[in-house]
Amino acid sequence: MKLSADTIRICQKNSWKKKLKLEKIFLPPTFTFITAPTLIKKLKDEHELHKRIRELERQLAEEKLRSEAYARIIDKAEKELKIPIRKKPNTK
Repeated sequence: MKLSADTIRICQKNSWKKKLKLEKIFLPPTFTFITAPTLIKKLKDEHELHKRIRELERQLAEEKLRSEAYARIIDKAEKELKIPIRKKPNTK
């Protein structure tokens, strides 16, 4: 069985963990080569995430406007009809 350099590094890391009796140890990441298909997939995923974020931000802005509109409608109704609509803070 031929061991690769990465396998040897992993074995060495594990032996140091055992020697130092550490459960978790910070080790710098090893360099990996990214192939073109992997890079394209990663970029597509990032693009999809950015699209999703923009969509959620748009929905949030719409909900803020809707909330403000409801608040103004309630204020106007309370003024014109002279009846309390909102729950008072001290009530249980």
